[in-house]
Parts: sequence; C-alpha cells; structure tokens
Amino acid sequence: MSLFQIRSLTTDDSDAGFDPGQRSGGLAAPAEPTTTARVDDAAAPTKAEVSVAAAHLTQLLDQRERLLATANRRVADLQRQARLLAEVICPAALDQERRTKGQALDDWMAEQWIDFISDKARERLLKAEQAIRRYETLQLAYNHLLEEQRQAAGIKPPLEAAPATAVEPGSQLRLGLETNLPATVSPPPESEPTPKVDPARLDDLVRVLATTGLARANRVREKLSALWGLDRRSDVFRQVVDAAVAVGYLRVQTVRREWSDAPAQLMELTEPGRAQAQLLGCRLAAPEYAEGSRRQLSPETISLVLHAAELLQANGYSDVCPFPTPVALPNGVTYSPALSARDSGAGIVYIECEREGTLLPRDERWRQAAQVGGGALRLITTTQAIQSRLTTEINLVRMHASFRLLVFNVNDCLKGKRGPDGSIWLYQR
Repeated sequence: MSLFQIRSLTTDDSDAGFDPGQRSGGLAAPAEPTTTARVDDAAAPTKAEVSVAAAHLTQLLDQRERLLATANRRVADLQRQARLLAEVICPAALDQERRTKGQALDDWMAEQWIDFISDKARERLLKAEQAIRRYETLQLAYNHLLEEQRQAAGIKPPLEAAPATAVEPGSQLRLGLETNLPATVSPPPESEPTPKVDPARLDDLVRVLATTGLARANRVREKLSALWGLDRRSDVFRQVVDAAVAVGYLRVQTVRREWSDAPAQLMELTEPGRAQAQLLGCRLAAPEYAEGSRRQLSPETISLVLHAAELLQANGYSDVCPFPTPVALPNGVTYSPALSARDSGAGIVYIECEREGTLLPRDERWRQAAQVGGGALRLITTTQAIQSRLTTEINLVRMHASFRLLVFNVNDCLKGKRGPDGSIWLYQR
C-alpha cells in the first residue's frame, strides 16, 4: 500500500505519526505562512485605548446634551417673550384667537407668534404714526396761538416756563411722548388775578398739607370741610386751593384714574409753601407725593398706591403705610414695596401696585416681592383687563418659582366684588 493510501485511511494525522512538513522522499516541505496571529494582535486596541475613546465619546455626548438643553431653554424663552409681546400689543386679537384655536396656541413656535403680532399690529402702528403727525401739527399750531396771545397782551415770554397743570394721559398719545402742552389754552398766570379768600383758610390748607403729608385732594378736602363745618361739595375748598396755587404755595397735578371717569388731583407744597408752614409753627411730615416721585413713579402710579392704601384701611388692614422703608434682602439687594400694612392673620405684609404691562422682563421683581411677602405676592392694580395681563405675566414666573399669588383691582373692589373667601383679593392662586 502506498504512502498516499495509508494517509487517506487515517482519521487523524497525529495518530499516524504523519508530519505535514515532510515529503515521502525525506525532503522538508516549504513552511506555510504563520503571520495571521501576529497581524491580529497588532490591530486590536488595548484596554487603555478603549477606555480613553469611551471617555471622549461620553464627553462629546454630555456636551451635546448640554447644548441641546440650552437651545431648548432659549427656544422656550423666546416663545414666552413673543407671547407676552402679543399680550401687550394686541390683547383683543389674542383673545379672539384663543376663542378660535383654544389650546393650540400653546404649541405655537416663536415665528408663528411674530407673524401673528406683525399681522394684527400693522393697522395700529399705521394709526399711531398718523396720530404722531397730527400731534406735531397741533403742537405747532398751539405754540403759534400762544405767541399771538402774548403779543396781544403785551407780555414778554418768560425766561422759564411756569409749571403747568399736567395733561391727562388719556388725552395724550400713549406712546411715551413727553409734552409741555397745558390742559387748556389760557392766558399766562401773570394776567390772572389772585382769588380773594379768607387768609385764615389759606393757612389751614398749608397746615393740613404740611402736618399730614397728604397728597390726594379728596382726603385734604374731607379734613378741611370738617374743620370749617362745610359740606364736602362746597366750592370754598376749590377757591382756597386756587388761591394757594396763585400765591405759589401749592402745586396741583391732575391725573387720570383708570377706574373712574373723574380725574384725581395730587397736591404738594412748594418751597414757599413749606416755608410758610414753618412760620406757622408746623412740624413737617414726609409728603406722600414727594416720596413717590423719589422712587421715579409716575403720578398715575402714585395715585393708585394712595387709593389702594385707603381701600386696605377700609377693609380691615391697619398701620397702612404708602412707600414704606425699603427692605434689605439676604443677597444684598434692596427691595422697595409700594405698600405695607398689618393683616390680623399674617402680621405685616407688603403689597405691590402696578397699573400697566410692559415688554421688559420683571421676573426678578415678582420673585423679590414674593420673598419679602413670605412666599406670597400681593398685588393691587386698576381694572380687570390689567389684572388679567399681570396675572398671566406672573403665572409664567410661578412656573419656575413656587409662591402664592393674591390680586385685586380697584375698579371691581369699588363695585363690591370679593374673592372666593370673602376677602378683597379677587384672584387667589
């Protein structure tokens, strides 16, 4: 039997003692390549390399997640700001859109909000531009008429214009424009005779204003009418006020009240008026109007704060103080509340007053008010419409900061409306 046949019959080369590296003639066969294992060993990464690569990939994934989270926050913030912008610029159109689309508005992207605002506000912006042009024309005509009156009266223009009674904001363009236009076209003050009144009553007016610091004309009228034994509707009070203005003791500011058709009047003694009070032996109290002005509040906001103080007092609050001492917060920031008062159930509470919405973020202001209020933000505003805007704005803040919200508006409070617990706080969350 040949060697080939013997190998074919064996089932295992090792059992037959066959060496594949030898031939039948005893010559060594060429060695087969044996480099496969070495190539595989060189290509395989080490454990250290795998660990470094995994750490790098993990870092990249974490960075991507952070960037994605930041982008999502910015998108959400942009959507919120666009929605607030729509609330301020076109609230009526937005209410109509809510009635039509309901909850679908919550899914609107910022681009949809901007398109909505642009579409709804275009007509209003065109009207505003036309109103500006009409206003400029009227102011030029008024200046011309005033100059003609001065020339006819033979009066030279004063070096400094005397302080004029402020125009009611409702009669001005609501675009933040400043104007020196008086409420009515009248002869210069020099041509008007000083009203003749009892000098003792003029001194009474100075005393009341100096010793109480009151600014609201209605409150001053009440005190003087009681002192003089006159009916509050008597015209004597107006005559005395006109005389005090004419002699330079008093400044009177007329402001619009959103909750009433009748404007309010705010009073403040001038420097000559305060000097007269000192001559009368009065101990001067801090004037309410001056304190509000130092805080850079508008006359309308000062009027709201003072009226809100009266409502709080009439509804069971004591020690009501308009423009109280600012409160220092733990982070070093000073917070200036509009009002402080003593609540029989909660001790001293601080109250915010606001009469308009704004495009500027006020998140920090509401957080500070809630912090000073011990976890509750109390807010007084003018009307139901403004209350709705402000509660919408503050509730967006409450999504990220937990605090209680109590709100009422002066208009509904004066009509006798009350909250679910019977208190003056109509909105409670």
